[in-house]
Amino acid sequence: MNLTNIYLYLQIDFLGFVIIGIIYWFSRKHGEKTPTQTVFNILLVITAVMLVSDTLQWVLEGQVFAGARKILEAATALFYISTVFSYSLWLYYCDRKINTESKRVFRQKFYFVPWGISTIIIIANHWGGWIYTYDSANHYHREQFYIIYLGTLFVYGIWSVGFILKSAGKKSGIQRQDAYSLLIFCASPIVGTLIQSMVYGVSMIPICYAIALLIIFVQQQSALVTVDKLTGLNNPRAFTRYLEQNMRETENGQVFFVIMGDADRFKQINDTHGHEVGNEALVKIAEALRKSCIQGDCLARFGGDEFVMAGFRNCIDDVEAVLDIIEQKLAEENRRGNAYILSMSLGYAIYDSRTHLTTSHLMDAADQKMYQKKKEFHVRY
Repeated sequence: MNLTNIYLYLQIDFLGFVIIGIIYWFSRKHGEKTPTQTVFNILLVITAVMLVSDTLQWVLEGQVFAGARKILEAATALFYISTVFSYSLWLYYCDRKINTESKRVFRQKFYFVPWGISTIIIIANHWGGWIYTYDSANHYHREQFYIIYLGTLFVYGIWSVGFILKSAGKKSGIQRQDAYSLLIFCASPIVGTLIQSMVYGVSMIPICYAIALLIIFVQQQSALVTVDKLTGLNNPRAFTRYLEQNMRETENGQVFFVIMGDADRFKQINDTHGHEVGNEALVKIAEALRKSCIQGDCLARFGGDEFVMAGFRNCIDDVEAVLDIIEQKLAEENRRGNAYILSMSLGYAIYDSRTHLTTSHLMDAADQKMYQKKKEFHVRY
């Protein structure tokens, strides 16, 4: 390969380093400390390893000096192993974004099996030369079992896309915007892998992976605009968007509901224990509500001590069961021995196309039911 092409790919790798470096710095400094974010940060590190090993291969390709062959072979093996590992981690990241922990527990143990097998084969390639070799002039050559490496990457890619499409096709699945972001995230490395497999001498996987992570990073920053900082729930803007996208999408006899809840005696908690304890109470209410949701529901803090939930259920009885679950989760929290008692006045409304012409109509109907429960609470206490 001529020097012009080598310089071009070195510049591409450098661009990838810049992208990864900026994202990693920002994620470490400002990102959330969650398991999913940790997986994302590891993906950044693995992509940096891919870029380093790819750069070494371009710099040393065709160079003959003492130790060049060993460095080349080590860099190439590291590139292959880190690439497959990044795809397995990418699958795990997609699953974390889509599915609940209970649904992942059984599957996740199998995510890294193909990577483990391919790693053994790649290490053994040093002696067998089945996947790639270097000639006496230290020029790289693909061998007949290179297809095993490519096949592993495509299996992971198809597996991830399958997760996303399956979830996006369910009413209780991932929201459309998140599905689009994840599909674009998957598309970039897959396209890079296709190009690199079809055009010999082209290196596209590392930079395509860096672009994919940049897409997710931008989506993460966009999500910050729609998240309540205190509780981590959606804010009113995100909740309204969810209603607009889903309110009229009921099918197969399902019902679409909105539940509105207001914390009881919250002013008393603030006045007695202070605003810091009041914020703690709001966080605990948010967690109880989160545990009452199923996949596909939308939960938001609507301001102050008011919360809203929306989603699909099979019938009205199932919606009323959600209210019972919320009360159970709050009761569980109260048994922890807090200095205050958590309870909520809850009201719900079921979407009716004849009366709920806008999202505001549906919200007002749920608000009226909640206000009635609030009055009943004050009468009792």
